Amino acid sequence: MATDTYKQTLYHKLILLGAQSETDKEKELIYEHSQRNPILNDAVLQKQSLEDTLFKLNKINNGIRKYLPRRKNSEHNKKVSYMSEIVPMPESFYTKGLFALDNFFNGILIISGIFYCTGYFIGNAIANNKEFIRYMFEYMDLQDIARYYKITMPGYTSLVAGPIIALTMQSKRTGNIPLSQARYIDEKIKELFH
Repeated sequence: MATDTYKQTLYHKLILLGAQSETDKEKELIYEHSQRNPILNDAVLQKQSLEDTLFKLNKINNGIRKYLPRRKNSEHNKKVSYMSEIVPMPESFYTKGLFALDNFFNGILIISGIFYCTGYFIGNAIANNKEFIRYMFEYMDLQDIARYYKITMPGYTSLVAGPIIALTMQSKRTGNIPLSQARYIDEKIKELFH
């Protein structure tokens, strides 16, 4: 019952087979997947459970590392890809590179820089539009208003927008790890193979 937008993992296939009480097909399915997936093969051979593998993969999101940029690690990403064939994995497990917009630090720097420049140009446009200033502030000195917009507009826009957008980008790294799904498959492996 997989659709184009939904990736069906081993976990989902086992749930469907479990509902039909077909243990032979479950065992065959796990065996077939374990032949091309080294992480599942390790779980079948009792070298390392899927739950332990998840905890190892999640170490990149522990503590302050969750908020800082991280280098792209192809080996780690390959393990995450193998694990995503077994259980649905959140995007936070992948390492995308130092300049990826998936962490708070880069979000603050890049987005604040973009909004600072935008605020600078908007502030200059407002300061140079004499009719707008006269309409908005009839009783104030035009030079003071122009100076105010040129100086404060970039700072305000970057101070407000930078952290807000950075926090929304950071939410990608705070996803739940699929422990219950990994435990379910570990239990199925013990039940069927050991």
